[in-house]
Amino acid sequence: MSQDDSNSVIDEVSDEGNSNGSRRRLSRRTTLFVLGSIAFALASLVLALEFFVVERIPLLTQSELNDAKKRWQDNEPASYDMDIDLRGARPGRVEVSVRHRVVTAETRDGRVPKEHTWDTWAVPGMFNTLETDMEIAENPEQAIQAAPGTQWQLRCEFDPVLGFPRRYHRLASDGPEVYWRVTRFEAR
Repeated sequence: MSQDDSNSVIDEVSDEGNSNGSRRRLSRRTTLFVLGSIAFALASLVLALEFFVVERIPLLTQSELNDAKKRWQDNEPASYDMDIDLRGARPGRVEVSVRHRVVTAETRDGRVPKEHTWDTWAVPGMFNTLETDMEIAENPEQAIQAAPGTQWQLRCEFDPVLGFPRRYHRLASDGPEVYWRVTRFEAR
């Protein structure tokens, strides 16, 4: 083999070595780029969901609840109709009619529940639910024998004029989630 032939063979081997190294580097770069793109896409999705989808409801405090109840007492219409969407443990739709401060009709998902339950979804009943949940949230383990470490986070938004709870969300670290939203409120 002549000197030129051996140099040619060495150059070919060197080119093949560089080509494989380039492929490996390109492969690593491509992998890193793809992984980085996926991470960026996921982070963007989480931020978009947080910004555009997640409802921002303030934490429920005793002072906010007291203020809302006072607004309700000062401005309560004697008669009203209200529709409420429920999500979480028992999703559905409730329609309530109150006349002269007495619940005269209620439907849940188009069916009439037992009359002794009707007060639950009138505004005073909603306030009672909030008060009960606040008491339980202080110590769910003791109050309802929840699993050790269970915590409740209560969030509520009240109507700024009438004070009724417009949106409520009970988040439990271990247990059912409860959410309601008043979709229609009409004083009569």
